[in-house]
Amino acid sequence: MTSIRSGLKFLSLRAGIYTDAFPLYLNWYPLSTKVLLPNTQPPVSEGRIAFTSRDELGEGMAALMANGLDAFPTIKPKTDKNIILLTSQATNTLEDLVHAISQAKDAETPIEYLEPGDWIAASAKDDVGNKPRAWFEARLIVLEGFNQGEAEIVDDALATLLGRTPETGFDGVQRSLREDGGFTWHQNHM
Repeated sequence: MTSIRSGLKFLSLRAGIYTDAFPLYLNWYPLSTKVLLPNTQPPVSEGRIAFTSRDELGEGMAALMANGLDAFPTIKPKTDKNIILLTSQATNTLEDLVHAISQAKDAETPIEYLEPGDWIAASAKDDVGNKPRAWFEARLIVLEGFNQGEAEIVDDALATLLGRTPETGFDGVQRSLREDGGFTWHQNHM
């Protein structure tokens, strides 16, 4: 591990996309009867995302802080910024998460694809969270990044820290909904 000019040793921990925030990415609420997704290129069906449990991230970070990096010799920081990527070992698409919702609720949650401008307008029209149009315009950029592979990188560091394979995004959504059918990601928007 290199050190910065001050001589202090450091690590940069970078987390996968929080599985627990799946309602945010799908604009899904427990009373939702369908999920709207933008018809983008590349398509949403190709956007692989390393969804990762916040609980497992916390557990892995605690193990690293309690034991130090030397206790995990197979974990090697990446780049001169000493980045350690903490992710699940599998990727899922947004469509996969909608299927996980359907299975957990024992009811089909259909997906409706709309052209990007129509998706923004329809999503903002009667949004349960009262999010403005600008929020969905910004969200489209995030979703397009997912579709272009910006969140698909996985690393085995979290599995090493946990001593087990981390939960997949699909499994995390199902667990969350089975534990609490009214699961809502508490979104704060301005």
